[in-house]
Amino acid sequence: MSYTLSHHTQSFSQQEFTSSLDSIYIYLVVEGTVLLQSDQESETYRAGEIIITNSQSTLYFELHHASVAVLVVNAYTYNRFTFINSDLQNTQLEEAKDCIKDAFITLIKNIVNHESFEAEIQLIRLINWIHNTELDVYTHATQKKLPETVQQVIDYINSHYKSQLSLKQIAQDFYVNQSYLSRKFSESMDITLIKYIKKIKIQHICRDLFQGYKITDIWKAYHFPSYSSFLKAFTEIIGTTPEAFLQAHHEEQTSTPVVSATLLEKVKKLEE
Repeated sequence: MSYTLSHHTQSFSQQEFTSSLDSIYIYLVVEGTVLLQSDQESETYRAGEIIITNSQSTLYFELHHASVAVLVVNAYTYNRFTFINSDLQNTQLEEAKDCIKDAFITLIKNIVNHESFEAEIQLIRLINWIHNTELDVYTHATQKKLPETVQQVIDYINSHYKSQLSLKQIAQDFYVNQSYLSRKFSESMDITLIKYIKKIKIQHICRDLFQGYKITDIWKAYHFPSYSSFLKAFTEIIGTTPEAFLQAHHEEQTSTPVVSATLLEKVKKLEE
């Protein structure tokens, strides 16, 4: 997973650490007061508040006896590990913000304690809270109301991702025409139903691989018709083979962001 975490005690602009990759930026005001300035307006944030922006934002953070933790997640990681969850979508905004803050704080603790796997779990939790609420400034996926049937199909896939799923079978289960379901799903989600099924399966497989499941066995648990079809789907969704993915994951683990114990002590106060 590709992300960075930094701690700022002086005023800064977002452009100072904007990379060539499209990214989403999550800011946690750790202490003090922050004046956030953009081309159009300015707004004040206080300790414990979350700010979420994208790469297109031109922002200046004016810190007044304050510090800010900055989490930058590139678009590839964000898209790879987010999916629609109707339970999260129904959450009140303030509750979602609290959950994002809690995940952010836990992520910092994990990094300080050199718990790389636990940190990645918190990152996945955090970005899915963002993705499924109006806080999603990256994809804006939740700004459109999904047709009821499409939402039901999404919930079904999310709950039965290990099952042998197909367009024909799902259409039969929901008593709709295959062509109609395929068209409505693609129009609503900007992705085909078959590819969405692959994406959800592969996302969960990635997490299982992190936990030590064998590549040669896992495809059976997810009901791929063959090992070769699994490899093809994995490469289509992730862009590389499972072996290369795990190697890249191992290399990223060796460069997990370094966070000072000072930041940890400060964020602990936000939990009091």
